[in-house]
Order: sequence, then structure tokens, then C-alpha cells
Amino acid sequence: KEVFKSTVSVECEHLEKMLHVGSKDKFTFYSDEPPRLGGDDNYPSPLTYIVGGIGFWLLTNLKRYASMKEIGISSAKVHVEMDYYLKGSVMDGTVENGVTEVRSYFNVNSDHSTEDLMEVIQLAKKGCFAENLVKTAVPLKSICTLNGSEINIE
Repeated sequence: KEVFKSTVSVECEHLEKMLHVGSKDKFTFYSDEPPRLGGDDNYPSPLTYIVGGIGFWLLTNLKRYASMKEIGISSAKVHVEMDYYLKGSVMDGTVENGVTEVRSYFNVNSDHSTEDLMEVIQLAKKGCFAENLVKTAVPLKSICTLNGSEINIE
């Protein structure tokens, strides 16, 4: 019953014109896992998207709130790390997982005053749904169906 521990680390940088495929309401995401988890390691893992979502939400908020307050940001980056573990046995039905810590490193450059920048960074963090989702437990309702019939999975 080996315990697997690892850290997912993502660098996020806000670009004025981010390139993407699709429209504003429809994107195609590709995801994979490393070979040790049964994947081919061709695309980011689902956890990488979660960690990246935290960083990009912070940057989106920073840009929006700085614009509203007319504060110029010359550059902004966020480095996000998430420590997680996976333990137990699939064969014994004892699989467990969890996250032990998430860290975000916010790097902002601007010619505006420190006070103005501290305010807009604080607002970005307060308005970040992704950071708050990590900090605050919320109820999760999961509905599963099997062959068209709803089943109860705990």
C-alpha cells in the first residue's frame, strides 16, 4: 500500500491576446496522465488544469480590477504549486487521495504606488473563485447513472 506523493507546478502569465482554438464559449481540452497512472503523458493531467485555473483566475482578476482602478500593470505572473497524494489499493477498494497544500507566488510589476498595487492584488485574491474554492470546503452533489438508471455512489 504505497503512498504516492507529488507536486503539480504551473507557471501562468497573462498575455493581452491569448491564442486559443474555439470560440469564447467553446474550447477543446485534451488531458492525459503519466504512464505510472495508466496514461501516455501526451497532454496535461487534470490536476494541471486545476492548478493552472487558480493562476489564470488570479491574473484575470488582477487585470480586470487594475483596469477598473486605472492602475497600469507592466507584467504579471503567477506560479502555483499543489501538493497531493494518492494511496491505497484499487484491488482492495481502499483508494484515497487528497491535497495537503496549495501555494501561489504572485509576481507583479508596475510603476504605480505600492499601496495601489497592494490594494489591487488583494482585490484579485479576494475575487478569485478558484483560490476560494481551495480555501473553503463546499458541498459536492454528484449524480451518477449506470445504463440509464441513477445509482448511489458514496
